[in-house]
Amino acid sequence: MSVRKKNLLILATVVLLLALAVTTALGAGGTKSVGIVVQHSNGKVVTKVVKVQADATTFDVLKAANLDIVSAQTKFGPAICAIQNEGCTSSANCFCDKQHFWAFYILKNGQWEVSPVGVGNYKPKDHDVVGFAWSTFDSNYKPQVQPPVYTFDQVAGITKKNPKRTVIEWIAFIALALIAIGLLFSAPFAKKSKK
Repeated sequence: MSVRKKNLLILATVVLLLALAVTTALGAGGTKSVGIVVQHSNGKVVTKVVKVQADATTFDVLKAANLDIVSAQTKFGPAICAIQNEGCTSSANCFCDKQHFWAFYILKNGQWEVSPVGVGNYKPKDHDVVGFAWSTFDSNYKPQVQPPVYTFDQVAGITKKNPKRTVIEWIAFIALALIAIGLLFSAPFAKKSKK
């Protein structure tokens, strides 16, 4: 077998393996996109759209959003202690602030509703928006602070202004780069084998 054929075979194998990896990542139960709105006590609002597996919980969405969360496992599931260094930054003392907590909301019909379940038990649907606010609470433990209302399309528009590449996009970019490199390196071998 000629050197050129060996190089093309290696290149084809690499491309096939990368295509398989991308297909596996995309096809593992499907994906969904979820919007997140986080209201900090200083007025800063963070919005993101996160692509996750179709069966992902809100906790999975938060982890995928890379918001630097601190959580603790409780008998009710994961509790959010801190988001982006606001809140209780030690999972060993998740409820260190007796006056505040991370309130968890679900956007329904253009209004925030307090989630009836925790972040580990709520599975948002594709294009849902979930919200968090560092909040005080009343005598019935009802949160007193809500994040601003943004629809999924609004969150997506804000996110597009500050794009970040997903893992799938990076895999595709690397695959294309490897193909280009393979073609560049196989060209000199092709010229040599013709002589």
